Amino acid sequence: MQNFKNFEYEIKINIFKYVNFPLNLALTCRNWSVIVKDPYAKSEWLIAHFGKTSALFHGFVTTQC
Repeated sequence: MQNFKNFEYEIKINIFKYVNFPLNLALTCRNWSVIVKDPYAKSEWLIAHFGKTSALFHGFVTTQC
């Protein structure tokens, strides 16, 4: 059963990557809110929207401020 839960979580992260406005998704239900706050999901979203180089750059800039 644990493998199925992992699989379900990965599918949700793949859906999340293609959402333009993550806040709207986070407000729909608690399960999506957990996905939106997950650091792995955030990194996948950044890479999908801005590319690896820009995501890496913005990751360093935001942690330094």
